[in-house]
Amino acid sequence: DVDGDLLIGITEGDVRVQEITGSVTLEAGAGDFTGQSLHGGINLHHIDSDLSLKTSVTPGLTYRARAGGAVLARFPAETSARFLLTAKGAISARLPQTEHQEPGTLVGSAGSGEAEVELYADSDLTVTMQGLEESSAGAWTMLDSISSQIESEIAHHLGEMNVDALAQREIDKAMRKAEQELAKVQQRL
Repeated sequence: DVDGDLLIGITEGDVRVQEITGSVTLEAGAGDFTGQSLHGGINLHHIDSDLSLKTSVTPGLTYRARAGGAVLARFPAETSARFLLTAKGAISARLPQTEHQEPGTLVGSAGSGEAEVELYADSDLTVTMQGLEESSAGAWTMLDSISSQIESEIAHHLGEMNVDALAQREIDKAMRKAEQELAKVQQRL
């Protein structure tokens, strides 16, 4: 609980903060970051691992974070913010309005967009709004997305295995041919 700003330099472990009235700034963190009720905006320059946020946003402030792992952010239904979401993995965001979406990027808003939320993940990024994420349709959509990702990964790895197996067969075939040719030369000698 901090009644004011919180500045954190470089951390080696996990960071857990809650109930901060001022801004929260983190230069770099080697572990996970968990934040709850961060009312004065955030600027998390780089987190090596996962980021978990559960907070309301204050109009006119910016909530910016960059994580080397996954991001899970939860906001109340009455949130008024513009969202810029970027991820190398899957983006799952149930926002009231989606303005632009392409692989790796989603721009949307909630309410009249009075705060700015910019989140980046090197892995998956999930944003939920209380009330919206609790619908069973949202749960099924998320399960379908996870299922598709798993199937895609399996297919990708099986494809790599087939290429490796095919290459191994070609190598074995070439080795047998070379051994046969060598046996013929030895017989002639």
